[in-house]
Amino acid sequence: MAGIGFTLQRALKSGRLSSFVSVAFSGIMIVAGPWLLSMIGLNLVNRFSLFLEVERRALFQGIVIYSFAFSLSLYGGLHFIFTRMLADALYEKKNEEAGALLTLFLLISLLLSVLLATLPVNSIQNGGIKYPFMFKASAVLFFITINCIWFLMIGISLLKKFLHILLAFFAGQFVAISGFFLLGKSYGLGGVMLGFTSGYVLIFLLLGFFVSQSYPVKIELYLIKKFLHYFSRYIPLFLTGIFYNLGIWSDNMVYWFFKGSQIEGTFIKIFQPYDVVIYIAMLTMIPGLVYFVVFSETNVFIYLQKFLNSLGRNSYLKIQEKKYHLVRILKKELIEQAHFQGVFTFIFLVLSPWMFDLLLGRLTSLLVLRISLVGVFFNLLLLALVTYLFYFEMYLFSFYACFSFFTINFLLSILTAISNLIPYGLSYLIGALLGCVAAGFFLFTRTKRFDRRILSG
Repeated sequence: MAGIGFTLQRALKSGRLSSFVSVAFSGIMIVAGPWLLSMIGLNLVNRFSLFLEVERRALFQGIVIYSFAFSLSLYGGLHFIFTRMLADALYEKKNEEAGALLTLFLLISLLLSVLLATLPVNSIQNGGIKYPFMFKASAVLFFITINCIWFLMIGISLLKKFLHILLAFFAGQFVAISGFFLLGKSYGLGGVMLGFTSGYVLIFLLLGFFVSQSYPVKIELYLIKKFLHYFSRYIPLFLTGIFYNLGIWSDNMVYWFFKGSQIEGTFIKIFQPYDVVIYIAMLTMIPGLVYFVVFSETNVFIYLQKFLNSLGRNSYLKIQEKKYHLVRILKKELIEQAHFQGVFTFIFLVLSPWMFDLLLGRLTSLLVLRISLVGVFFNLLLLALVTYLFYFEMYLFSFYACFSFFTINFLLSILTAISNLIPYGLSYLIGALLGCVAAGFFLFTRTKRFDRRILSG
């Protein structure tokens, strides 16, 4: 992502208001485009879809939330392996291979999505659903599309056309909202699902078209062998992706199992006192993610590159100076990242009563919203720390930190569900906090010996 950060920084230096707006919106779409669009859709359902029965609205909401939860939890490891392979291909200036890698992972995503989604969605009983085939086919297509969009967004570093990215997302959002109402009123739940999914399909097609203009779509069979090699070599990286996302969603899954209300005729359980509130709270991470992409990660990359370039070229004393300067920059950027996100977290905490009334409709308690907002703050710091561990190729330690996050959140959420004494969201907050402690400990104790590790390798 540092490559995107450099481009966005150059746009900011022009000093024009239009450049600032373009950078802000481009950053938001890159880090959270599909996610943000889905939140808009969910809010529309809760607020304006009076033509749907309450239970049908809940079913749509459940399909969207389950799709994102299982998309990220099941595919998180593949996202990280793809990023690793793509980074190596770009570093070696193998641009055609980069395009072929994207094609390969899109095909893998398509195949897995069909296998994972078809049977569960087909098990939904048709009672009360107008045009059930339309609904089921659209639900499967929605899961397929968001999985493919995640890989396209990772591969977006192949592009420097940020205006095109913005146009793709705004066009997709317009189609999703329009289709939601137009098809929903005529075809009920089936139309709602089809209309909403159509917006995502348009985003996928537009982004895929932009990528294919610069990097031709083709399949290279030798990349399958290369993928298997990377997978075996970077198993800790794969597991980091799995357990980081499971850490985010494990408390939701526990509450679904223990306390969720099952939607009649479906496999879906929802737990509204927590499902919607954590989804909204996670959106408050977006400003910090944009700051991380544009500034924090990019600045750390610059000094890491200076340190790496000094190896084999400078004296031992100079190498040590650059190493400790890099460590200071790491600490500085993490502190500034915490300050930046902390300001937004404080603002959202102050505004939480308004958010509670406007968006949640008293589905849950104000305390749960506030706990979740603080949990998101530590979640963002954990993501930043894990990313820096990636830069130093400390994949095993990133796995340990994310596994700690998952384990603590999972076990404490079970205790919360059984006891009814612990507020919802507290397990997520504590898990993210202790995950940060673990990741920070590994990062700053191991970077002091990083030069020896490189030279001995």
